Amino acid sequence: MTAPRRTNRPRRIARVLTAWAALCATVAFARATDAACPPARPAAEMAPTPTLEARAKALFEAGSALLAGGDHAGALDLFLQSRAILPRYANTQNAAVCLLELGRFDEALFMYEDLLAQFAGTITEAQRAAITKAIDRLQDKVGTLRLGGGEGVLELDDERCGALPIERPVYVMPGKHVVRVDNPGGRVPPVKMLTLAAGQSMRFKLDPPPPPPPPRPPPKKEPRPPRLRPGWFLEVSGGLAVGPTLGSDAEREAETNCDDCPGAVGYVVAGRGGYVLAGGAFFGFAAGYTSVSSTFTRRIEDRAFPVTYRLEHDIQFRAPFMGPVVGYRLSLGRVGLLARGALGGAYVQSSDPTGGTATNDQGSAHVLVEGRRTVLFSPNFFVMPELGIDVRWGRLHMGLSVGVLAFMMEGPAFRSRSYGVSPLGCDGPMSRAPACAPMPEPLPPQIAYRPTQLFLTQLVMSIMP
Repeated sequence: MTAPRRTNRPRRIARVLTAWAALCATVAFARATDAACPPARPAAEMAPTPTLEARAKALFEAGSALLAGGDHAGALDLFLQSRAILPRYANTQNAAVCLLELGRFDEALFMYEDLLAQFAGTITEAQRAAITKAIDRLQDKVGTLRLGGGEGVLELDDERCGALPIERPVYVMPGKHVVRVDNPGGRVPPVKMLTLAAGQSMRFKLDPPPPPPPPRPPPKKEPRPPRLRPGWFLEVSGGLAVGPTLGSDAEREAETNCDDCPGAVGYVVAGRGGYVLAGGAFFGFAAGYTSVSSTFTRRIEDRAFPVTYRLEHDIQFRAPFMGPVVGYRLSLGRVGLLARGALGGAYVQSSDPTGGTATNDQGSAHVLVEGRRTVLFSPNFFVMPELGIDVRWGRLHMGLSVGVLAFMMEGPAFRSRSYGVSPLGCDGPMSRAPACAPMPEPLPPQIAYRPTQLFLTQLVMSIMP
């Protein structure tokens, strides 16, 4: 008696485990069908075992008893469990009837469609007509949502309906519904609100997920302004040179008694050559030439013999110069800012040819004898700081500079200078004529120039490496 009990025990354990697994699958499926999403269709086993058949039949009979007693919710649970083990026409139809009686029309419609699709080859024409009539009646009670493709996982009213695409229509109860699509790129659209009435059908296109944003490019480094390459350079410049005065004694005396007051005006030209370093600094040699003049008129009165002498001065200042030069060019793309300075020696040539007229108290005038043109030569030192700007076209640079050309030393003096007219032919009535005025005393020595500053404005052309 004991041996048969030991033999049947493994079979009983296997039946219990099988039933438990079927029950778990049924509960999971039942929970899935609580949503408006299309329920998954259970797949029938190829060779159902007698145990599973008995279990499915027992659940079906228990559900039928509850359905006869009006317990539609309890009967639905048992029919769904039976269908999860072995889907049959009877348990599927009874589950659809329970859903219809419970007012869950969207789920009932899904169930009737499954009934028509799964058992199309076994039902009669009368059954097919009854199922089709039920489907038509339920479609007037629900809203229909037809999806237009897409990728990701569909969410309907916070219930996950599975991966897209979903080919069959989605039935929902009339009212407002929220549609989302979860995908690796985010939610597309983030939230879509839909309102469907009973019997209304709506096609909803699910946009594909957006492509991932392109990687942010690394921050661009600001291009460094191009610098001059090391190499030799050559430069020429020329422009205006002006100054208030050359500082001569004649100019000083004329400042208080002048008809046409002094002011130095002229030009300067220069050439530079040297070597440019990689950082923009450069050094080399400069040579140039400046020529300025100070033209003015001063008056001298002789009260003993009433006559006024009007002396016309044209002080000439010419100086070649040369010396070393250093500087720096700050490159700002095609534009450059420059600072440079030169110093060295100069050889100054100065002269002051003087002419004029003598006029008496009656207004008679006579031209003075022009004095001898004397040229004085003297060495000097100069300093020439400059600031400038230029624009480059390849190796050619064109620009403008302003600066000062200062000569540091005092010049020589003009000596033994006199003015007047010859007294010949001054007898009788002509004795009061300006030409008969006595020759004045010679002028004292007069400094040709003193330390002088000339302000420069130059055009510059350079060939840089």
